[in-house]
Order: sequence, then C-alpha cells, then structure tokens
Amino acid sequence: MARDLDDLDLVLRITAGPDGNDNDVPPVPVEPLAPRSLSDLRLAVIPALPHSTIAKNLQDHVERLAGQLGERGGRVDRRLPEVDWSHTDELFTDLLAAITGLFAPGSELRDEQRSLAWYLEALDYRDRLLAAWSRFFDDHDALICPPAMTTAFEVCEPGSPLHVDGNRVEYTAQAHPMVFANLVGLPALTIPVGRDTDGLPVGVQIVGPHWSEARLLAIARALEEAGLSPGFQRPPGY
Repeated sequence: MARDLDDLDLVLRITAGPDGNDNDVPPVPVEPLAPRSLSDLRLAVIPALPHSTIAKNLQDHVERLAGQLGERGGRVDRRLPEVDWSHTDELFTDLLAAITGLFAPGSELRDEQRSLAWYLEALDYRDRLLAAWSRFFDDHDALICPPAMTTAFEVCEPGSPLHVDGNRVEYTAQAHPMVFANLVGLPALTIPVGRDTDGLPVGVQIVGPHWSEARLLAIARALEEAGLSPGFQRPPGY
C-alpha cells in the first residue's frame, strides 16, 4: 500500500473517518504518531499461528526479532489469547461463503447457513472472539507474527499446491495467517525485517486492538529507528 511509514501515515490520515456519504463509519480520531521506545513496548511474538503452515525461514526471522526486542529491553511474551483457533478458521470460511454466496446461483451453502438464526449466532461468536482479543491487548501493545505462509513464490497456476520446506501445501494456506485479524477487524501492519536465503524480502505482521492504527505505525517506527527493520529499500534496477 505504501513505500514507507511516512506514506502510510499520510494515506491513513486522508482516508480515516467519515466523509459525509457513509454514516456507518465511526468518527474515530487518528492520534498523532507519538514516539515509542523499545524498552516501553509489551509485545507478544509468535513465529507460527495455530493450524498455520509457516516456512522455516519466516519463523527464523520472527524468532530473531523476538530476541532482538528482548535484548533492547522490550517485554516479549510468547502467548496468544485462549480462543478456539479451529473454530475461528471455520467461522471465517463460513461467514465469507454466506456473505458472498447467499444470493449467488449455484452456491454450495449448507441449509443452516441460509437462516437468519445461524447468521446471528455466527456474529455473536465473532463478538466473543473480539472480546477475547480485547482482553489480550489489555496486557500487550501488539502481536508480532508471520504475515503469510511463505515469501514470494514462483509464478504458478492459481490453486496449485505450494512447496514449503519440502512439503506440498494447499495454495489457499498462503493467506491463513491473516484470517484471525480479518475475522474480527483487527488492524494489521506488515513491515520488512530482512531477506531470506534467496534474497527475497521477509516481513512480519504487527497486529493491534481496534482503532490502534496510529499505535502500529509508532511501533513500526521504533523498530525501524532501532535498526530492527530496514525500512523501504528500492529494488535493484528501479
């Protein structure tokens, strides 16, 4: 979405909030980018999410970042909220299918997914998941984890299995590490943290509570200023 944090901060301030044409957008102010110190940060760092396949080189970068944060005085926890991760994945898939396929001819929805009662129960469970994440972020400024299953992979037919550390994995698993945040509407920011053995850029995902976009930018800025993130680097030849 942007080359660097300055660009992203500008985009956020231009697009955030209601514009008079959509009354469903809450008037949440975008806070100024207050400087953050690594020693003041309370971060959860997880190299692999439950039920996710994550390439070892990505996990290694997350582990290294966790060690560097600890060395700089940051408080690093290796834990997640106590939620049913398998149900989280199922709920995301079912809600997405219901929303996109309810009125689509030939959509393969279960009969129960076509009822208002099922939909309201699904939304209620999603609200309870969000409450669990809110309690988790009472003790953590953000969660750092992989943003995807692998770094960039060779061009292939969409839907073709991908090779991850010698194993064939479903193509759709690439986006699995983003599911939990998308399901409950948590803001997430992906920043570069280095390159893998093939020279491809590696990123980590920083996830925070509702309406914490400015906080995530401030955390990313602190990581960049401390040299733990290289920031924007122009690709060779551009």
